[in-house]
Amino acid sequence: MNDLLWGASTPKVLSIRVDVPFGKRSDAMAALEGLYGVRKVNEGNGDTFDCEVDADIEAEDLLSQLIDTRLVNRHNTLVSSKREEEEEEEEETTFVLKEDAVIAGPLDRVTVITGEKRRRLQCVDVLKGIAVVEFIMTQAQPDPSNTYHIFQEWDGLSNGDLYMPFFLFIVGISISFASRGFRRVHRGVGWKMILRQFLFLVVLHFITKAAETEWPYGDTFRIPGPLLKVAICYSVVSLSTIFLSRRMRRFFIVQLFFIYFSLTRGVFVPYCGRGVLTPNCNSAGYIDRLIFGAHKTYPNDSSGFVTLFSSIILTFIGLEYGRIIQGCESGGTFTIRRMKLLRWAGLSAFLIVNAVGGHYTWEPINRRVWSTSFVAATGGLCSLVLLVLYLLLDVSPTRDYKFLKVLFKPVEKLGMFPITIWMLMKIYIALFGNILRVPSVEGTSISAWMYLYESIANAIGVESRQLVSAGMAVFALFGWAGSSFVIHWARNNYGLLNLRGTQ
Repeated sequence: MNDLLWGASTPKVLSIRVDVPFGKRSDAMAALEGLYGVRKVNEGNGDTFDCEVDADIEAEDLLSQLIDTRLVNRHNTLVSSKREEEEEEEEETTFVLKEDAVIAGPLDRVTVITGEKRRRLQCVDVLKGIAVVEFIMTQAQPDPSNTYHIFQEWDGLSNGDLYMPFFLFIVGISISFASRGFRRVHRGVGWKMILRQFLFLVVLHFITKAAETEWPYGDTFRIPGPLLKVAICYSVVSLSTIFLSRRMRRFFIVQLFFIYFSLTRGVFVPYCGRGVLTPNCNSAGYIDRLIFGAHKTYPNDSSGFVTLFSSIILTFIGLEYGRIIQGCESGGTFTIRRMKLLRWAGLSAFLIVNAVGGHYTWEPINRRVWSTSFVAATGGLCSLVLLVLYLLLDVSPTRDYKFLKVLFKPVEKLGMFPITIWMLMKIYIALFGNILRVPSVEGTSISAWMYLYESIANAIGVESRQLVSAGMAVFALFGWAGSSFVIHWARNNYGLLNLRGTQ
């Protein structure tokens, strides 16, 4: 009636993220639709709801209504503040629901981001999808000795060496977006969320290691691993964004470099000396054996203790590129945005040039010890790929490049659930690699996946083994790409297969 008398005001959109238990999405929508000033509530991606509200409705008005209806018991208002020159002004209101509220569940959160709805960058999801594709193509190979995607035994770089650096680079980008709401006054909230995420990833790490290891575990249980490395890098970089200023973070990165350099060049290895980087003589493997024991790690483990320092540096590189992306998305004139993109490309070229120069002078590109040249090479390569994807998918006119968005859609879906795909892939490897085994001619047993590979290769011909191995990996890739659409559907409609906060 008021709209008929005074004219309808132009609504604005509040993008609301609601973490609710299974089966409570309808209750969440009903609670939001019942608030004064809310015109319409639409379901967004995942746990997000898009609410159209009156132009005069602010976030504090919704907060007051939620408090009056006893849907919340406390709230934190993140007021915009200038901490460093890199911080941008924004306002975010967090509602913490009561356990007995309509939207049930302990410590569920409702986050209202005022202003226009932020768009999801397709380039970031596609980059994550590329990392998942590399992971599947390397892990699904029945016979690593007959494959197109192989790891470099020592110095150099190949396709199989890229998926882990891509993951850590993307972790840094994700931290840059997630840390925009944190301020110094919210340290107590931030470090608890980071600790919870760290423990969650550590538990996933040991679950996957238990699934990959044959029972009884004994001396074959490997302690280091990719998920443990991701958990540590995520925690260190996230905590630095809360407790350290930009200047202190840069000083911290320099300290990490000197620690890594001291460990790889200054530690004396028995019968080898100092500063030797060969497969049989290197301080990284020697330190891992001292910490974990020779039976708890690989001879030259790329997820070992020493590699953590350079891995954290790569995550910081991703954090810096996340800041650059935010600057490009913040708007401005064409000249300003062009300068930011040129800075993006220039920094990427600088990393690659330094990596190539280091490889042929003082430190080769080496995945096993995660050398600084390896970090620079993979960081520069990731940033260049991300720049191309950003220009094609998020900057170029949609009408002219719509076919690219459709073409990258399967890869994008894979990138929306990397941890979920990772866990399911590890279960798949454990099932067809360790649990389901077939007797072989020699009297031993081989995995079901290897048995299928041997059967197809023997039927086609020995000379086709490399093609068969790659073909089976591609078959697995298409299967997981289709599964990602199912995961997306199950997550949006029923909240299933959602490893919250890890994507």
